[in-house]
Amino acid sequence: MTYVIAAMLVCIAADAFLYLAVRGMAQRSALKAKNDLLSAQIDRQKEHYAALTAQYANIRRMRHDIAKHLDTMQALLQSGQYQAAAAYSNEVSAQAQVQAHLGICENPIVDAYLFSRSQELERQGFRVQLRVLLPEATGISDPDLIIAFANLLDNAAEACQTDEDRTILLTAAVSKGFLTIETENSCAQPQAKKRRIPELERGIGFSIFQELARKYDGRFSYHAENGRFTASLILKGASLAQHCDL
Repeated sequence: MTYVIAAMLVCIAADAFLYLAVRGMAQRSALKAKNDLLSAQIDRQKEHYAALTAQYANIRRMRHDIAKHLDTMQALLQSGQYQAAAAYSNEVSAQAQVQAHLGICENPIVDAYLFSRSQELERQGFRVQLRVLLPEATGISDPDLIIAFANLLDNAAEACQTDEDRTILLTAAVSKGFLTIETENSCAQPQAKKRRIPELERGIGFSIFQELARKYDGRFSYHAENGRFTASLILKGASLAQHCDL
């Protein structure tokens, strides 16, 4: 009987060990897959950030040519070439219109990204309202800022893409050394409480916010109330800002 009990205990212990080992392997595999997806998404957004940096540098150089454009139009008008002056003015205006909102915020990278992304969302039928208070230097890396703004806007767009009210409000303000970025949008359907598949983009976005909050001693929170969904990301390390409205 003693041998039987001992054998049963050994079998139970072996089963428990096997269960824990399999569960650990599954958890590690899921974590690796999630981390790979996080890394891939962050890499894509950093590439976007690099492209925007180059784009903004080109735009800054273009602005130095405004005086030359004015001189050219004045010369055409003085020589009576009114149609040529009008055509030249329209051409210059068309080039400038694409970047009409760039340069309003003090941080050129965030300024460029918000302009680009808001234009893209508006083409998709969203109404985007931006109210941002952001200095050039925040104490937060530009890539991390872009990752934060990008995922907040993406999540807001996903949440209200099937609603009649597709308005997205994005605010950012600095107070007492903390930067608070917040989005508000409609959510006709209650936010599902069921466990999300890690591979879903929005779930990944939430994980990114939590990582940023840990990195910058901040906090990420969200809630739904009266048909509105609000997400708030607080990051430490920002300096004083000047007001910026887009």
